[in-house]
Amino acid sequence: MDSNDCPPIFTKSALKIKIGEGSELVGEEILQVTAFDEDEPGSPNSLITYRFLNSYPEFTIDEKSGTIRLNRDLDRERQDAYELLVTAEDGGTPKLSSIAVVSIQVEDKNDCPPKFESFGGTGSSSSSLSTSRVVKVMEDWPVGGVVTQVVARDQDLGMAGKIRYSLVETGAGEEDFILDEISGVLRIKRKLDYETSSIYNLTVRAKDLGTPSLHSETFIVVEVSIISFLVISTPFVVSIGLGNCNDQQIFPLLD
Repeated sequence: MDSNDCPPIFTKSALKIKIGEGSELVGEEILQVTAFDEDEPGSPNSLITYRFLNSYPEFTIDEKSGTIRLNRDLDRERQDAYELLVTAEDGGTPKLSSIAVVSIQVEDKNDCPPKFESFGGTGSSSSSLSTSRVVKVMEDWPVGGVVTQVVARDQDLGMAGKIRYSLVETGAGEEDFILDEISGVLRIKRKLDYETSSIYNLTVRAKDLGTPSLHSETFIVVEVSIISFLVISTPFVVSIGLGNCNDQQIFPLLD
């Protein structure tokens, strides 16, 4: 009678694979682990059962075939790597087993659009869908002067995480401003005139460099303040010839 003296042996005790994030492969086989047992064929001693020593809801394993399937979508931003410990156990007495390690790397895809940081300060507001701010500038603010800066973040990797900014052409007077595509700094492009336009509603777009490219938008309201001139009344001295060269009279300056 065969004694159970041979543990199962994996054909590969360490495996590494890469899987793209998303749900396209849910339900599909992603790999198969195999082991063999040199005990008597057909006996319980050589009957192998596979299972996970650590479990993740994203993966399942068939206990008879060792087939590993994707059970739910993968999200690199949620978890970018998994290390599955798979045991192959025979049916003998006592049971013998061995372990294989399956390392899974989740590859990034462009699934995160840029998100603008919420604007702080008086006169600004934000929501989960969009952000906006109100900025006030004097009409004599110099050409090239900084009005404000927008900042967006993208959680994707590589080119998909790089952002470029632009002003969306809406006919709202965006030609009076220039937006640095890399820094997000908004500057005055040409001299402002309160009488011509006292308010601008600008739409700013943040676009990533992924494929396909994703984008989001925010809104800036620029209010132009008129220059006020302050007139100050000051007295002035007038010398009046009354026969005495030292005679002087002080008159106020009328507004």
